[in-house]
Amino acid sequence: MNAGAIKEKYFLWLILFIYIASLFFNSQLAPQKRADEQISVPKYVFGDGLYYLLLTENIINNGRFYIYDNINEVKGTLKLSGFSLGAGGKIYITFSPLYSILLIPAYFASGVFGAYLFNAFLGFATCYFIYRTCRLFVAKGPAVDTTIIFSLGTIIFTYSEVIYAEVLTAFLTTSAVYFTFLYSVDKTRLYIVASGLFSGMLLLAKPSLAVIPCSLIIYSIAKNRLNGIFSLAFPIALSVCLFFAYNLAESGSPLKTGYSSEIIVYDAGNSVIDHGDRIFWSNNPVKTIPGILLLMFATQPILLVSLAGIIQNWKRGEVKYVAFLSFALLFLYSLRFNPIGLWCWSTRLLTPIIPLLAVPFALAYERSQVGKNVVLILAVISIILTIFSLAPVSWHLFTQMPISNWIYYEPF
Repeated sequence: MNAGAIKEKYFLWLILFIYIASLFFNSQLAPQKRADEQISVPKYVFGDGLYYLLLTENIINNGRFYIYDNINEVKGTLKLSGFSLGAGGKIYITFSPLYSILLIPAYFASGVFGAYLFNAFLGFATCYFIYRTCRLFVAKGPAVDTTIIFSLGTIIFTYSEVIYAEVLTAFLTTSAVYFTFLYSVDKTRLYIVASGLFSGMLLLAKPSLAVIPCSLIIYSIAKNRLNGIFSLAFPIALSVCLFFAYNLAESGSPLKTGYSSEIIVYDAGNSVIDHGDRIFWSNNPVKTIPGILLLMFATQPILLVSLAGIIQNWKRGEVKYVAFLSFALLFLYSLRFNPIGLWCWSTRLLTPIIPLLAVPFALAYERSQVGKNVVLILAVISIILTIFSLAPVSWHLFTQMPISNWIYYEPF
């Protein structure tokens, strides 16, 4: 068996090994825990992950979705952000609950390490669906190479190593799009139902990604007319109902999420902000589509090949879909929200579209529409940058906040 055959047979196992092994190396890179801070979870967690695990822990221990009965119970630096004022004065985490719910079995079984391991498996599952999606359009060899490059040279790897919801949204998006594409060539009804289930769950993971299930409905109608549309739309409709029900319980309004009432504490007292407010992100330096693209390509230069693939293969329906969905999310985050996130590496809120960009990449790679040496150079640079991103200290490049306010550390 030659090297190429070995690579094609075992590459997924290699990716899984790297994702899990990196958890142990990554754990040595965090700064020491501040002496004046106390948190309820061990190991190190930072940014959004701290609040997701607080909700997970609270569901297990108290069987409820709110964290505190009132604002006076909020303790330490945790009160600076990440909590929202809910109905009856109860305090919820600002973020949507699905990720915390999915973390329950892993956290219950093995604590924070279990949560990190779960996230690594989510990243691996995302890579698996990248491979399956590429195989719909290219041969096995190019699909394998594309999967390896995207698994190690993009922010999929970065967010598989931390407790952020980005890898969950990437997994849900990639699997939903894969089953929609698959249904276009194989009219097995289970495939389109799976697409509806995965895309509908995005509403419960990150509401701003509602554009993705909507885009899949439009693509399905354009590709399959009304064939299977009910099987796609019904699971999405169920998720919408769950989304409204959770909002109603949390805020008293089905249309109001935690992002509309995040608590910020100043010296003079408490204030509530709305993340949908244009003014809130008015000082963001990359709050334009060119700025977002520049940051995306600078941290993941391999995506330049995907851009070339979109241009070279524009007539293909799946390429047009990936391009239009990517632009829709770019436009959404440049218009209303923070495109990079307060504490992150690269354009983290756009992580869900990164796996989809593997499709035009694979097409360009298989057809040699970009020189192989160019692809190799961009891949090596991307992998080096991604390895650098695994150190939480490097994330300080993308935030003006003191790093000590966001890092909490305890050893295993």
